[in-house]
Amino acid sequence: MNEYGTDLARIHHEGHADIAQSAGPAIVSALRHAGIRSGLVIDLGCGTGIVARYLLDCGFNVLGVDPSRAMLRIAKRVAPGARFICSRAEDLELPGCVAVVGTGEALTYLPSRAAPEPHLRRHIQRVSAALVSGGLLVFDAIVEEGATPLTYRTWRAGQDWAVLADVIEDVRRHVVIRRITAFTRIRSTYRRSHTEHRVGVYVRGAVLRDLRAGGFTARTLPGYGSTPAGPRRLVFQAQLTGCRGQP
Repeated sequence: MNEYGTDLARIHHEGHADIAQSAGPAIVSALRHAGIRSGLVIDLGCGTGIVARYLLDCGFNVLGVDPSRAMLRIAKRVAPGARFICSRAEDLELPGCVAVVGTGEALTYLPSRAAPEPHLRRHIQRVSAALVSGGLLVFDAIVEEGATPLTYRTWRAGQDWAVLADVIEDVRRHVVIRRITAFTRIRSTYRRSHTEHRVGVYVRGAVLRDLRAGGFTARTLPGYGSTPAGPRRLVFQAQLTGCRGQP
């Protein structure tokens, strides 16, 4: 899997910030409802720092984690009060914290040929070990619904950029593959760059069972606040109780 390079990081920040902008207020609302008003929040797959900035503004400490150095260069300008680490989420030893968030399918991006279910299960187990009692885990994911596969093409353009994404769902492997081509104007010409992402597809009930097995009580939401997470996407909101259920 290729990471977000300089051009695609900028395009993502300028043209695909809607989920992050809605997620910040929704996450803070969930934290306050849980009685959490301060402490360290780990933003896995923090991207360009939009959620991190909102958390900082609301009085939380933030550790942002992302494998893209280009994304983090923007994030450091957007949320200068946060601490950032360039790393894949699955490679980082998580410090103790009051919450872990992963917006924009951040916890379900798959390295190499990793299988979706064990990949997410390991995330849940690691987060459970890092959270304080009563802490929150909030993330979104693509779910199976027996519907038409997520196979389509999208196109979006800005003042001096354009991006094309070919999306193919491998139903047998429970994976969505995005092949992204970005065009950025450089003086009188355009520079083209490519990246490919693999994202897991999950069964809602199986994810909830894994969360219960990790000591969480959990529910699903259609989006962040009034903003839908997207077609066949759900937000999983889980609170650590320490009472571990059956896997």
